[in-house]
Amino acid sequence: MPRLFIAVPISKTSKEIIVKNVLQNPVVKMPDIRWISENNLHITLKFLGEVPIRKVQLLKEIVQKSGLSHDSFKIQLKDSGVFPNKRTPRVLWIGIQPPDALCRLQNDLEKLAFDQGFEKENRPFQPHLTLGRLSDNGHEIAIESLDTVIQTVKEIHFPPFVVDQIQLIESTLTPQGPLYHTIYSQNLKNMLISVQNN
Repeated sequence: MPRLFIAVPISKTSKEIIVKNVLQNPVVKMPDIRWISENNLHITLKFLGEVPIRKVQLLKEIVQKSGLSHDSFKIQLKDSGVFPNKRTPRVLWIGIQPPDALCRLQNDLEKLAFDQGFEKENRPFQPHLTLGRLSDNGHEIAIESLDTVIQTVKEIHFPPFVVDQIQLIESTLTPQGPLYHTIYSQNLKNMLISVQNN
């Protein structure tokens, strides 16, 4: 069964800034962080897990319906932190501002998926981009080093960009890390108000 999630892409410019200021920055290197590769950076709206082949078409229809019901909108990557907390950090994230339109889109997707028999996410949606995952190697994470990483990311300026597409993505797990393949994408409404996402 394919392992699927629904997401929105980030701009090419935002990816380039992350690569330059984070992925290639020696200041933020920590052995405990497994960084997300440039090609895998995205904003997850709903993780579905393994889905029977017969339901994939249904998910495409859900993504299409949701996309046609929402206007494109601007967001900006801003702020940083960890989930669930600094004592047991597992995910390093960048925040999303303003989150309102993204939350409405996610909420609509969640309802449409639930109505079609997909499991509802019990945790409240927290709009973010996952930047890295912290490994539990049996020793305590160096909090001071983690604070340096978070502060460095907080100080990065990201220009706003337009969200004008939703994607249904398949994740294939490999020893080198997950490989993502977009199997369906749907443009949001009012594409004319969009600017080029450079």
